[in-house]
Amino acid sequence: MQFGAGYNQTGTTVTTTIAKNNHTAGTSTNLGTSVTTNTLDGAAVNFQPVDISTAGAVISYNGASCFVRYSDATQETIPGATSITSLNHATRNKHNADGSVTPMECPQIVGWNSTGCALFQKNPDTNAYESPLLSQLVAPNSGWTVNYVMAINDSGCIVGGANYSGSNTNIVTGQHGCLLIPVQVTSVSFDGTKYWQLESDDATTQYSAPQWTDTNGNYNASDPGEHNYAVAYTRNTKPKIGATFKIPGASNWTNLKFKATGPDGISIPATAGTVGGDGVTVTLAVTESTTALPNTVKFYNWADSISFTLNWSMSVDGGSTWTSIFTTKHTVYVTLDDPSPNTDGQHFEETLFYLGCKDANGVSSQTDLINDVWTDFQSRAMHRVSNLSSAMTYYANSANPYSTHNGVDSLMAFGDGRCGSYQQLMMQILYDQGLPESTVKPKVVTPNTDYISQALTAYQAQYGVDPTTIYDQRNVRNIFFVKNWTLSTSTPFSPVDLPDIPAQGNSNPIAVFGDHALVEINGQIYDPSYGDGPYSSVIDWQDASIDGFGVQFIDPTGLAANFVLYVGKLETHATQNVNYNDQ
Repeated sequence: MQFGAGYNQTGTTVTTTIAKNNHTAGTSTNLGTSVTTNTLDGAAVNFQPVDISTAGAVISYNGASCFVRYSDATQETIPGATSITSLNHATRNKHNADGSVTPMECPQIVGWNSTGCALFQKNPDTNAYESPLLSQLVAPNSGWTVNYVMAINDSGCIVGGANYSGSNTNIVTGQHGCLLIPVQVTSVSFDGTKYWQLESDDATTQYSAPQWTDTNGNYNASDPGEHNYAVAYTRNTKPKIGATFKIPGASNWTNLKFKATGPDGISIPATAGTVGGDGVTVTLAVTESTTALPNTVKFYNWADSISFTLNWSMSVDGGSTWTSIFTTKHTVYVTLDDPSPNTDGQHFEETLFYLGCKDANGVSSQTDLINDVWTDFQSRAMHRVSNLSSAMTYYANSANPYSTHNGVDSLMAFGDGRCGSYQQLMMQILYDQGLPESTVKPKVVTPNTDYISQALTAYQAQYGVDPTTIYDQRNVRNIFFVKNWTLSTSTPFSPVDLPDIPAQGNSNPIAVFGDHALVEINGQIYDPSYGDGPYSSVIDWQDASIDGFGVQFIDPTGLAANFVLYVGKLETHATQNVNYNDQ
């Protein structure tokens, strides 16, 4: 690379030239005539270049505005810039709709805005300029305030001036010349003996390491192509955490060390980093914290004040002096115990851990955890992390209920489910907190009397048609009427559906079923679909939930509007009219 800036006076002409690689920009002023000629790569231009990059981009002024002109002669204003001194050649990836990326020329430009010294760079995904103050990019509470900038190179290193007013007596207070070296945390990885790898709610993405990535160096992990995956641990265990860093000139330091502190005493001890073959990438292998996570269920959410915040520090002299370099924020779920194996298989969708740890944050006993999780079910407004704006629903498509997905995996993926979905949801939340199957049991209730024979006879008498010519055996079933109904055995084909008891995300769900899924915990019966209970006996559940029993003739098209219902018996209080079995 060639780099140079020259000043020359010949006779009455003063010439200033900037050259980088094979690109030149210059200004010539005739002192006798005051005529100024500005050039860019030998061609006259109508602006005065301030600096030129190795790719031929130029920064300059246009009246009160600062702008950058690219080698293809396109030009754009730098919003907010009041003065500019230097630029480099840098690229950032533009993320396309098809998932591909296109490298775009986005030079870093140093100068001033109305507040102070700033670093300007365009985000190619938004076409908006980001302009953090340089003092904001220096470690907080370091005592340094950057107040002058002169130049930036293609590695992002900046030469300028800064005032020191900190507490380190080894540094003279006042103004200093400075070299700012960008240190970027590019990824953070989590591991450990009690680390549990999660997956997205639709099970398409495994939250494998590195769980936090910042590929474009803008100090967050939320841009396209980046991610900030949640992680999970068992309480009172020590996490292992590592990271990668991007440091220009890292190979010049032979004694780099890194450390990090986190919430609740988490501490990654000073550990040597390994410089990669590019001389820039430095890796800190996953290192065990010297202290354990809290001995309670815990919910750390990266997006708010309860985040799992890691404060990273770096030393270039083997640990004698340290500089704070960056903070990263993460979502961490701390479970009551190790996730429990179960007949349905272990499920690690993030929402299962989110609901358990959010609901029971701070508890240390199974009883408290069950009560706190159940309180969320009773709210009938439970949310997935993949869609916090809309509550999950129970039989949302009442016009075609058989299109409703079944099972906890479908509930996680689509946000709507049947009774079996909510039964599995409650059980899997508790299994993932370490409760065993011997404590959390799936149960199913069905009518204990067959009303089909009398319903077939009554149907032919009512409608003058043999129902077996319309419905096959699969389309006639015994059912119970879930509250609230007006029922009469004297007019058995005229049940009146009243406003029903509310269910998850649905204030008036369908209210006839051939069976219903429940959960039993320590002898108590829970109805997670309705957030109802717990009940100490099946009869108590039945009395609170059922108005009667009968038969449903299911239209072969599956449309709810074409169902024919027959009332066989009204619910008899204090008499068990349902079978209650293991599922």
